[in-house]
Amino acid sequence: MSIRLFENKHPAGHVEAKHAHDYYQLLYTLDQSGEIAFDDEQYSFEDGSIVFLPPQTFHEVHSKKMTTILVLEFEAHHLNHTIAKLLGNERFDKAFILPLQKPEKGTVQNIWRRLLNETSSTDWLSEVAIEIGLAELLLGLVRWGEPDEKKRGDLSQQIKQYIEHNYYSINRLDDLISVFNYTGRYLTQIYKVAFHQTPMQAVQDKRIEKAIELLTTTDLEIISICFQVGYESLATFYRQFKMKTGQSPKKFRN
Repeated sequence: MSIRLFENKHPAGHVEAKHAHDYYQLLYTLDQSGEIAFDDEQYSFEDGSIVFLPPQTFHEVHSKKMTTILVLEFEAHHLNHTIAKLLGNERFDKAFILPLQKPEKGTVQNIWRRLLNETSSTDWLSEVAIEIGLAELLLGLVRWGEPDEKKRGDLSQQIKQYIEHNYYSINRLDDLISVFNYTGRYLTQIYKVAFHQTPMQAVQDKRIEKAIELLTTTDLEIISICFQVGYESLATFYRQFKMKTGQSPKKFRN
């Protein structure tokens, strides 16, 4: 198989000597902490961090305590066109480490869990599922980019970014509570102070913004646009759209 997934256990005080590989690696640490060095720089490697290593990147790992690292290895020339295209993004020109925030961490953990479960099967469907999981990880790393560290630590910015990418699946405040693990009151307060509206108002604004884009740039049926932006009821879509624009979607398009 062109993608290999396994667990690496590093005992306390262990130093994995500097070395390099002929393939790509994604490393995800599950517990404790240590340090990883690459490109003549040393970085803190903590619980929930993900590391990307291109081929021929010399690196070494120092474990302060017993550390478990999940390793995903892959060779680009054996993978499908979509993954090869993702790897062509400038984000993957060099090694990097990304300490994940809550929404990103939850997404990454669920992908790793799926990958671990798929590796226990040997049928061709599992191989396809593993490639899809790898593509999801790489896509996430491109989208998250290299944001300003101050913004990454700002909860209101984290919520805003999460809404930007997931507005179509956020139906109630509880959906945000389950991602960020704060009370709804606290999330609403933090967001309102920063952006002068509640998170759910921001969700509605993003949905209507996307609907306007689709109405003006595509020939999609209105019911398809309603579905794509996250509404389950056409009546609710019409009501929200008219509330924001003063027109129905049909009249707006015409």
